[in-house]
Amino acid sequence: MVLIKEDLLPQPASAQTAELVVQQLINNGVQFVALSPGSRNGPISLALVEAERQGLLSVHVRIDERTAAFLALGAAIKTGKPTAVLTTSGTAVANLFPAIVEAKYAGIPFIVLTADRPAATQGTGVSQVIIQREIFGDYVSRSIEIASESLLIETASAREAIKERINSVLSAAERNRGPVHLNIALAEPLVPTKKFIFEHKKKIQNESVITPENISTELLNKKGVIVAGGTIIEYLNYAQELGNALDWPVIVEPPHQCVGSAMVSHAPILLSLHSINLKPEVVLTVGRVGLSRQVAELTKKGSLVISCAVPSIITNSIAKQRISGLFRLPAKQSNKAWKQTWDKAGKAAHEIVQRVLEENPKISSLHVVDCLMKNLPQNSHLHLASSLAARDFELLTSPEINSAFSKGEVTVSMNRGVNGIDGVVATAMGTALSAKIPTFAMLGDLAALHDLASFVVPVSEQKPNITFIINDNNGGGIFSLLEQAEVEDFERVFGTPTDINLSEVLKNLGAEVKSITKISELSSHLNIPSGIKVLVVKIKSRKSEADLRKLIFEEVNKGVTA
Repeated sequence: MVLIKEDLLPQPASAQTAELVVQQLINNGVQFVALSPGSRNGPISLALVEAERQGLLSVHVRIDERTAAFLALGAAIKTGKPTAVLTTSGTAVANLFPAIVEAKYAGIPFIVLTADRPAATQGTGVSQVIIQREIFGDYVSRSIEIASESLLIETASAREAIKERINSVLSAAERNRGPVHLNIALAEPLVPTKKFIFEHKKKIQNESVITPENISTELLNKKGVIVAGGTIIEYLNYAQELGNALDWPVIVEPPHQCVGSAMVSHAPILLSLHSINLKPEVVLTVGRVGLSRQVAELTKKGSLVISCAVPSIITNSIAKQRISGLFRLPAKQSNKAWKQTWDKAGKAAHEIVQRVLEENPKISSLHVVDCLMKNLPQNSHLHLASSLAARDFELLTSPEINSAFSKGEVTVSMNRGVNGIDGVVATAMGTALSAKIPTFAMLGDLAALHDLASFVVPVSEQKPNITFIINDNNGGGIFSLLEQAEVEDFERVFGTPTDINLSEVLKNLGAEVKSITKISELSSHLNIPSGIKVLVVKIKSRKSEADLRKLIFEEVNKGVTA
């Protein structure tokens, strides 16, 4: 750090403010911060780098603010701990909005730090001045502004008051499980004259205790199905325990870690069967559910719905009994015949699905998902794009696969909040940088192109160890499964083919790229990643992929007689 006449000049108020902000990040347990370069946020950027030098947190610099935001979000998704993103003033701030929306709806603790010019510059025409205070509205649970000029009041009480204001916002990220915003007006000079000094504090964990409630006793002997969703592994383990206690089948939606033999095989397909023997009387949901249409319809078909671990964003629910915590585990019930009916149907469906994939060997994203489930290494992580990748993953999930995945040794994440296309590459890299285990990501060509800037990592920065598997079907594959598939001008406004040579583009961005044309080639490249590696899987026809999915549903409906 270049200091200016350290012995002669006092530390500027901007640098003092930066030191206060970074110290409170440390105090609140923040270990991962992403930032984009800028002059106005310079004092905080330099303070963060000094804190990193002291081993107090890690800093990751990206040239694009949207990339930086999703990078930090990915780290928060993987660790469950609050992370932060820092930007300069002006339109840089607006670029954070997609990640903030995702964090709100996914319930991810996320701290947004935006540098600003002093209030006196508002309305003067000065460059990079917009109205930043409360710019994110209801998408953040707390939003306050502090000004470095307040530190010119040289009293201990003034400094303490600012520190408390900062802490009130930062601590709310974890407490409220969502994004918060601290806007920081920094007056010039913007270069520190003294070294930043930080206290090495450890965060005090405050565990909140929620008293569990009992499930209504009249429901315990009924035919029920448990549907679990979300990213909190404790909830997924709980769903398995609850399923074992009640003898109820467990449907687990992405993102998830396989929860063992109690989990339903190929849930969307079984839910599409017109079988009275699989119709539940009760649906018990754990966390946020409804990724697939089949699961969403399950809760609307007349079955009694009860819900636990309900996220705060769920304000419209048909559940008869609904709690934010977990139900108390009941005594062991006997619904063995009901559970065996689902197990039998799942096993039969799995055999049919595998047969259909083998009989139709032309490579598709379904073949890619099947290959990943069978070959991802032990103790690895997979990040899924939120569109077709997640749905194919849900479609093919089965405990019948004897692999690290089926044994619960592969963790899975995705941008589940709004299920958008934004920031998939950056989020995956954030999970890789924070997980420190072999990381893979599966997405389509449009998701890769949409977030192409995130493949650009400054040479001074640590590169994540991650392998991207990109299913390149030259357009938006998800639309071929929807009602728009047969409309006129489909390709122009939905399919949107680009004819871009994705392999060459990514090579020019510094990635190690391999084109895959056979599934056997893919399995041989799923080794432990080193640096950024991309496997581009060439898929010839989006329509043939859609036809294959349709065929799987048809064959299971014909072959399973539950």
